[in-house]
Amino acid sequence: MEDGSKIVPSHAQQDAQDAGMEGAQAGRSGGGLKEDLQYLIQSALGKYSLETYLEVLGGFTDGEIRDRVRDGLIYRGGEASFTAKRGEREVIVSVALHFQDQEGEWSQVKAERSLRRSMFTGETLRRLEDAESVSFAVHAPERG
Repeated sequence: MEDGSKIVPSHAQQDAQDAGMEGAQAGRSGGGLKEDLQYLIQSALGKYSLETYLEVLGGFTDGEIRDRVRDGLIYRGGEASFTAKRGEREVIVSVALHFQDQEGEWSQVKAERSLRRSMFTGETLRRLEDAESVSFAVHAPERG
């Protein structure tokens, strides 16, 4: 997301970060050779790591923020959340973006999507299940 929104962990998720939820540079939190090979195979099969899906989500948030700013609204912040409970078939991804107009009235853009668990790498599912819900702050695009 060079040119886009920055989606970073929210303060509410600091404990999850400390428990291994970072790993954004390599797209995973690390592990042994077996885990590295599993990750590479799953990635080659088109499965998303959490960080990769955040990049995809950044394209959506960029567009929503830019459209509303172009319409005269002021972007005030937002949050993207991933929820994956053990035993459930889907991962719920939700986004809430907050705006304010020139008169100070607030508005919100919300979106939610249910994704098959099979779309994500095993490591991502474990990370999400361990935390049950992980939230990330959505910052405005740097340009545009």
